[in-house]
Amino acid sequence: MHSFKLLSLILLFSSSLLGQAPDKHPRVGLALSGGAAHGFAHIGVLQYMEEVGIKVDYITGTSMGSVIGGLYAMGFSPDEIAVIAGEQDWSLLISNRSPLWEVAPVEKDAHEKIPVSVVWKDNSFRFPRGLMLGQKLDLIISKIYAPAYFIDDFDDLHIPFRCITVDIEDGSLDILDSGYLGEAIRASMAIPTVFPPKEIDGTLYVDGGLLRNFPVQEVIDMGADIVIGVYVGGVKEKRDNLNSALDIFKQTSWMSSILDSEEQEKLTDVCIKPPVKEIGSFDFGKFQECIDIGYAEAAKYEAELRAIAMTISSRPPEKVNPKLNNLDYLRFSDIYTTAKVKCHNQMILDKLSFGVGENVSFAQLEESLSLVYGTKNFAKTSYDFDVSDDGIELIVNSEEIDPYSIGISLNRFRYYNASVILSGSIRNSIGKPSHFRANLRLSENPGVQAQYTYRLPTNSLYMGQVAAKYETFRMPLYNGSQIDRLYRADQAELKIGILKEWKNKYLFNANYRYQFDKLRPIVFKLNDIRRYKTYKHGIEIGLTYNSLDRPVFPESGMKVKISSDLVINNRLKRVDHSDFTTFLPFTEDKTYVNAYVNYEYYKSLDKVCTEVNLRARISSGQSFLDNYKLGGPAQEKNDTYGFVGLSDTEILIGDHVTGKFGLRINVRSQLYVTPTVQYVYGKDFLSYAFDQSSIISELGYGVGFGIMTPIGPVTLDIGYTSLKDRAVANLGFGFRHIM
Repeated sequence: MHSFKLLSLILLFSSSLLGQAPDKHPRVGLALSGGAAHGFAHIGVLQYMEEVGIKVDYITGTSMGSVIGGLYAMGFSPDEIAVIAGEQDWSLLISNRSPLWEVAPVEKDAHEKIPVSVVWKDNSFRFPRGLMLGQKLDLIISKIYAPAYFIDDFDDLHIPFRCITVDIEDGSLDILDSGYLGEAIRASMAIPTVFPPKEIDGTLYVDGGLLRNFPVQEVIDMGADIVIGVYVGGVKEKRDNLNSALDIFKQTSWMSSILDSEEQEKLTDVCIKPPVKEIGSFDFGKFQECIDIGYAEAAKYEAELRAIAMTISSRPPEKVNPKLNNLDYLRFSDIYTTAKVKCHNQMILDKLSFGVGENVSFAQLEESLSLVYGTKNFAKTSYDFDVSDDGIELIVNSEEIDPYSIGISLNRFRYYNASVILSGSIRNSIGKPSHFRANLRLSENPGVQAQYTYRLPTNSLYMGQVAAKYETFRMPLYNGSQIDRLYRADQAELKIGILKEWKNKYLFNANYRYQFDKLRPIVFKLNDIRRYKTYKHGIEIGLTYNSLDRPVFPESGMKVKISSDLVINNRLKRVDHSDFTTFLPFTEDKTYVNAYVNYEYYKSLDKVCTEVNLRARISSGQSFLDNYKLGGPAQEKNDTYGFVGLSDTEILIGDHVTGKFGLRINVRSQLYVTPTVQYVYGKDFLSYAFDQSSIISELGYGVGFGIMTPIGPVTLDIGYTSLKDRAVANLGFGFRHIM
């Protein structure tokens, strides 16, 4: 087959040369198909083409083909493109995740805890336009194509270029040949239902592969006489591979595009089809494997490619557009935003780490836009440039987030039981900029938590906040290693305060706080209380530093929280079972001060992450229900610590110090094993209820297992302490939503 093709090429090129005018020489066009991660094979083909001396005159690309083709059209070598591919965190780029350090401090506690949500828009609930919002992808696309910021006509690139898109409204095939290059390429790779459509000048575009995944005709229309095609798109599957409804759906969804690609292949002179099918379409981490396969497959067409190189070698030197170089920094003559609301415009400017006339690196630019997105007030942020007589103008594009959303999740913890979590959010409708969020726990032990945050329009780093919660749960009292009594606990809290963010890592808060706690026995004992209630008023201040990269299973960063609260008035209402009740002879202090510090540190080296956690609390007084509960799984609450080897809430502790050290091993993607040792020393509140030491000093050790799932972490730890002669296992399922 190759011999016949080679002979045809030689005859074709010879006849074309004889029949052409002296100033007319054959032009080589390169058509690159879409194929998601498989498109990295294009790089390997380009490497081999350059080795045999082929100079490309025109390039067309669809989807991933436009990504690689656009870089080559700017003048980047295949090796440089391979370096760019290797520098990216592909697992982050094709996900909906944002690193926690990019999220505004006031939003960190709720970050990425709800796996499924819908928005209320135009009197109906709607799912997002794409499974992946593509925020990170947009920023990277803008960055790597920034060298073409001054080019409007794609014929002015080093190699003339076209990318293929589809107008999703009228179904037309659109060939983009002008505008901002990065924006055009982002439109070409907007895979339907995976990434949201890209709007350019009022037109809503999706991936060109929907209709034309192999743009051969388009490169011929540009003027190519010789066409080299590289195809890594879909193929028709045989019936043996059509074994499920999903298989049938995929085949039918892409059938028209596959049939069109087969017709396009007939228009090529050489069609290289790297065998990358065994690699997952979204397995972007295997980019080098795809590159190697592309190179090896191109080498099989050595004779054909060398024939093309020989044919064009007689062309005299021609004037070409210069190659575009990477930019180290830019300096902006002005900065604009597309925000429609004045306070959102100010919010964007507050997050930028640079101003007009300053040298700005792309790392600074990308980080600043990520911080804007991290305020959670925008569905997407990106940037492009405009060139004026005064210089380069930066345009920060922002799409306001839909104001109303509702989400659902699940969790299960021992003394809260299995729960359905409903989470609602209202942004910028009760004042601008503002956010109201509420979580409702539906279970045998229900709970609700809500908070309203209002940012100052003139300086969005300052906020006022009102927060409230009410929840019920079961609270055991352990006598030694056994549960002696079990109570129903009710807790309500109201906070009104001010907050200040800075550097996206620090959060200062000062609040008035009212707290109500109540205990009622689930099973009465003769010598017991009927009700134990406390009402507290006070003031608290705190400072939190958080540079963690993830809310759970972090791999880097540090979190430090220092807080103090003054209890101004603590009032007790106690009802005993009888006048002879002697259980829990506890003296409540009316006024006292608490101080608390929490330090967490995570450092990852390859597959092993070091975890260090130190905590301490000291108080000038005491209240029985103002305690910390030790024991249970790794998922924690404000007053609950996980502790290996202790059951849920096995220890109630007042003043204390505690430390934890673990080595978390990433066994495989999202699966972890963590050998852990923990120690606690402090005042045991249960000594007031039972005959045991008032000081507890306990060492726990064991191993934890964790896996990240769509609804949150699932953890299981198994460990030992001296309190029991057997191992204790703790299971946690999902996030804690009411803190």
